[in-house]
Amino acid sequence: MKKQLAAFSLIFALVLNASPGLCVEPFVNIRQVFLKMKDGVQLSATIYEPKNLDKNAKLPVLLELLPYRKDDSFYARDYPLHTYFAEHGFISVKVDIRGTGSSEGAVPDREYSDAEISDAVEIIDQLSKLPNSNKNVGMWGISWGGFNSIMVAMRRPPALKAILAAHVSDDIYHDDVHYSDGCLHFDWYNLEIDHENGLPKSPKYELDKDYLKNRFEAYPWVLTYLKHQRDGDFWRKKSLRYQPEKLNIPCYVIGGLLDGYRDTPIRMLEYLKSPLKVEIGPWNHSWPDNGTPGPNYEWRANACKFFKHWLTDQKNDCMQNKFLVFVRTGNEPNAYLKQTPGYWKYCNWPVNDTNTKTYYPHKIGSLDQSNVDSGKSSVLDFNATTGHHAGYWWGEPTDDMSEDDAFSFTFDTKPLQKKVEIIGIPKVSINASCTAPQATFTARLEDVFPDGRVSLVTGGLLNASQRDSSLKPEYMEPGKKYKLEWPMHFTTWTFKPGHKIRLALSNSQFPMAWPSPQNLSSAIYFGDSTSVTLPETRTDRQMVRLPLPRTRAARPALKPPIENDGLNIEEGLVNNNMTWTETACREYPTPSWFIKTMRTIQHNVSAVHPANSIFHGYMETRISSRKHKACKIDLITDIKVESDKDYFNVTVSRNLKSLGKPIAKKTWTEKIKRDFQ
Repeated sequence: MKKQLAAFSLIFALVLNASPGLCVEPFVNIRQVFLKMKDGVQLSATIYEPKNLDKNAKLPVLLELLPYRKDDSFYARDYPLHTYFAEHGFISVKVDIRGTGSSEGAVPDREYSDAEISDAVEIIDQLSKLPNSNKNVGMWGISWGGFNSIMVAMRRPPALKAILAAHVSDDIYHDDVHYSDGCLHFDWYNLEIDHENGLPKSPKYELDKDYLKNRFEAYPWVLTYLKHQRDGDFWRKKSLRYQPEKLNIPCYVIGGLLDGYRDTPIRMLEYLKSPLKVEIGPWNHSWPDNGTPGPNYEWRANACKFFKHWLTDQKNDCMQNKFLVFVRTGNEPNAYLKQTPGYWKYCNWPVNDTNTKTYYPHKIGSLDQSNVDSGKSSVLDFNATTGHHAGYWWGEPTDDMSEDDAFSFTFDTKPLQKKVEIIGIPKVSINASCTAPQATFTARLEDVFPDGRVSLVTGGLLNASQRDSSLKPEYMEPGKKYKLEWPMHFTTWTFKPGHKIRLALSNSQFPMAWPSPQNLSSAIYFGDSTSVTLPETRTDRQMVRLPLPRTRAARPALKPPIENDGLNIEEGLVNNNMTWTETACREYPTPSWFIKTMRTIQHNVSAVHPANSIFHGYMETRISSRKHKACKIDLITDIKVESDKDYFNVTVSRNLKSLGKPIAKKTWTEKIKRDFQ
């Protein structure tokens, strides 16, 4: 095998072109450099600078640090973002995290690793000393890039003066993709990140010993996260929510009403002492200029204004309005919604004129402001196959929720006589008992249209073992009554006259939350302790002017990537077994390569035996040389998680082929005890 590996490495060395050193574009210069860390590892950086930059000019520097492979998978994506900043007077720098993309080193042991954050501190110091730097650095990013911007700011590197973070979590146990609201969660990201961690170093993709050791054989993160099923220091030492005093520089935070992380900006408004600017729009996990559903605006213009205020002496009014939110006026259920009806509003937090109202559910299925049913109860049997109409997490546009509601407790108000507008975080309190020690509760706030269709407004999960503390979970005693309280996620909505407000309660939110290991029944006891509280507001529309989105520039002479071509989701219920399948593919070119990825994800759950649930993910990346089409790399990653009542049985395998011939294979098989999940 070693001889075969050496032969393939030689082939690659002969046929591949080196990465271009300098690229001249209409408004910017783009150059590739390496930043040497203290331990000798060199990190690959792409620098975007204004064209014809005077040698005496001093500009602020902006940093984005990601593992998402700037020279292939993000090659087309990075161009319009970084060139925009360079056009507007910044030196914009994109860096691949060590062990990823074209950087040297081994894959880190986890997301936002100590090595990654320490590297970032060192990178910022080096960027502040660039010849044309004014010594002030800003850090920015969406999702991962926003997470590490916050974590680096908590380290307080002297040259870092401001950050922009979009779609981030300040509590990475409760609100990240691994444990949604404290409940075990698997989706395409769990597969894709471990798959990309196994790809060779760009741009040459050499299949040498260094690659095999540091990337191909890197320990899968899915196993690491399954070994931390409860909250604790592993998660909290990276979470701003539990140490807000560490962040002392200005922040610009962007959220989306259809994003799973939308509570973070609200919490930051409550606890952060440093200057803070928050904008929450109607989108999913995307930037405001192209996120769906719209309306959209040009966030890059706002970002430039923010960074110039804090990184230069060009002061402006960017902090005049600190909280901008999109108020939804109520939309029909539509998973393909393009534009959200509503309006933008500048607010204080808490929102002025908020009148918190409490609604009580009743045994007959009604919901109102009286609590006359004290002592009465209703029983619901757990059906682990239900809940998929709410989607993979508390985000994305959804279709009619009626089918999920058929397997839930539902409580409706009478048709409303006047509109009810909410801006905030609804909260649920129930008096409940279960026939099993472990259960998941889900609450959904919904809008029932006069014709019976149901729109999802927001929702929230509770791992009942964490009812008192996520740090010290405890099983429930079967048959014992417990007061369970938990928040739904931040939302805005307007319930129109003639519509009904609905509260739906259930023990299943498949595939968002891994099913409980036992069949069970839940009893809900009505009265003072069972209620839903809504943050009702009385607000007026405002005239808010936002910069219109500018069409994103494309890499010259390069076809744009085909995103999620063939995306397909199917679900089927056969003999009390639910199968939920997602397939997708993506094609994207670079100057030297053509890359295609394909993935399939499948969830299986049984209504009869919910303990025996399965997550299965398969992903393949094929890399073909544009000049030598026969020269190909195929990397295949297969992840399978199967549970029983006591354990998760996990198998992760990576397979590598070149020129159609097997090169290497690595398999991990582990049995991990269920820990209150």
